[in-house]
Amino acid sequence: MALSAPSTDPTTLLAQESSEPYLFRTFTTETAWTLGNALRTRLLSLPPSHRKPALISISLATATGPPTSPSTQHILFQCATEKGTVPDNENWVRRKRNTVLRWGMSSWAMRMKIVSGLAGAASANEVEAAFVKKFALASGSGGCCCG
Repeated sequence: MALSAPSTDPTTLLAQESSEPYLFRTFTTETAWTLGNALRTRLLSLPPSHRKPALISISLATATGPPTSPSTQHILFQCATEKGTVPDNENWVRRKRNTVLRWGMSSWAMRMKIVSGLAGAASANEVEAAFVKKFALASGSGGCCCG
């Protein structure tokens, strides 16, 4: 079954992300295991021409300390879907996790919030530059993960 395309409207996304159907009443290690395996199975069921190697990472937001410290990231499930992932995928996941923890929204919602202020189809560099300008972050800080 095909998934519908996600909304690109930041207001709609933020409303969805905080609505009852999208919230877990409880979230345990078993929930993470079930969800992670379901995502992996779903990705691998796509025709090879429609999929790319992916890193699935599910962690809790309750860890304390610097977010870059592996000992403070309470990862409950993590796996590569197939060959082709690279070590940099860990940085990509870290940046996305940091966005969720810092701004309380998905990295997709953050991207759509930034892109909504840009004209037309913005390139990755234009999105990064808009993010850096809006939040006064140095690009090399690894702050933007809206891609």
